[in-house]
Amino acid sequence: MLSTRFLALIVASIATLAVATPDIAARQVATGIIMACQDANFGAMCNNITFVENSCTQLPASQVNQVDSVQVPPGWACTFYDLKSSTTCNPSDPHTTLLPPGSSNLGLQNFHDSLDEFMCQLLCPI
Repeated sequence: MLSTRFLALIVASIATLAVATPDIAARQVATGIIMACQDANFGAMCNNITFVENSCTQLPASQVNQVDSVQVPPGWACTFYDLKSSTTCNPSDPHTTLLPPGSSNLGLQNFHDSLDEFMCQLLCPI
């Protein structure tokens, strides 16, 4: 038969392990900011747009189908979509994925004035 003291030691050890084990699901949600500009080479009107990791973000109404250059923040990969379906950030819609620093001329990717929304992922999640 196990002693009460031994059982208490086991319970305390399990409780310590439970508290010390990090909960990956509870990881803080990452956010970032892209800069989207209406002209190539980051000219004309530019907006800083905040996004949440793995969430589809709409461009401001003033920039839908008006963006020709985009800066992607270090450590992120962002996929930009030309919305053709009724589903947001649909991989079957035309899209392009950009790594930092982004693109100073989206026309080179055949996305001149055609972006509607985007989704970004951390390259190395925390």
